[in-house]
Amino acid sequence: MKNCFLPRDILKGKKLTGYWNIQIDLKNAGGTVLEQPVVTDGNLITSRHPIDVAEFSRAVESWLIKR
Repeated sequence: MKNCFLPRDILKGKKLTGYWNIQIDLKNAGGTVLEQPVVTDGNLITSRHPIDVAEFSRAVESWLIKR
């Protein structure tokens, strides 16, 4: 069963992470999935699990400060 409906190559060249059950969909959409709590690639900030919310929040804060 599909979990995510992403057009092919929409994430081409992007590094990201995500919950385990959508990682194959992210790869199929062209992304490079990393097994890290949080991944930032340009304007795209992703995390893999709700337990990573503190690290995700710090990444968003850091991104906002840089802008």
